[in-house]
Amino acid sequence: MIIDSFDPNSEPLLNPASLYGEGKCLGEVCLVPFSYQARDAALEAYPHEIANEISGTNGSTKIYRLMVGDKKILLYMSPVGSSSAAVSFTEVAWKCKCKKFVFFGSCGMLDEALCKGKVIVPKEAYRDEGTSYHYAPARDYIDMKNAPKVEEYLKGKEIASVSGRIWTCDAIYMETADKAKKRRNDGCIAVEMEAASLQAVADYYGFELYYMLFGGDVLEENSWSQNIFNTEHEKGAQLNLLEIALGFACSLA
Repeated sequence: MIIDSFDPNSEPLLNPASLYGEGKCLGEVCLVPFSYQARDAALEAYPHEIANEISGTNGSTKIYRLMVGDKKILLYMSPVGSSSAAVSFTEVAWKCKCKKFVFFGSCGMLDEALCKGKVIVPKEAYRDEGTSYHYAPARDYIDMKNAPKVEEYLKGKEIASVSGRIWTCDAIYMETADKAKKRRNDGCIAVEMEAASLQAVADYYGFELYYMLFGGDVLEENSWSQNIFNTEHEKGAQLNLLEIALGFACSLA
C-alpha cells in the first residue's frame, strides 16, 4: 500500500549529493512560482543573475538570484505536479543550501464565494497524491506549519486573504464530482497539485515552506468553470501575487 511507504529506519540509496556533490550557500530565501509569466515578470522587473541550475531528462531549470533593493532573493520556476515539484524542491535546496522557500500560484476554488479575489493560505493539505507518503507517516492531512506567519504578513499589509484546508490532488483530470463533494464537506476550500508533497519534503529535511495561492478556476457541484483560468485576467492575478509573495520573501531575508 502506498500509505505504508514511509521508511524512517534506513537511508535513501540515491540522494542529491549522488548527482550534484556538495552544495554551496547561494541565498537564504527562494521565491518559487509555478507560472512562467510570474517568473519572466520578476526577471524583467529586477536585476538578476543565474546563480545555478538543476538538470534532468526534460532539460535544465535555472536558479536565478534577484537583486531587490538590498535583498538577494533566489528564484526558480517549479514544475507542476507533486512528484516533479518535490524533486526540484529537494535539488534546489541542496545545490543552493537554502532553507526558506515561498511558493505561490493558482488553484481551483471549491468555495468561490469565500475565495474569489483573495490570497488563499493553506492551513492543512489533504494528501491525495503519492509523494508525501514517502516522506511522512500516513494520515489524511498534513499541517502547513508556516500558515500563521503568512496570515500575519498579509493582515499587516491589509491584503484580503482567506485560510483553510485545501485538497492536494495530482490527477487533475480525475477531480471527480463525488471526490470534490467529500473534500468540500470536509472543509476544503480549494484544490491544487503540490502542497501536501512539498510540505512533507520540507518537514523531512527541515526546510521552511511558505505557501500562497489565488483562485483561477472553479470546481462547482456538478461542473467545472474556467473563471479566469488561462485568460489575461489570470496573468494579472499571477503578477499581483508575485509582488505579494516577493514582498513576503524579502521580509524573511
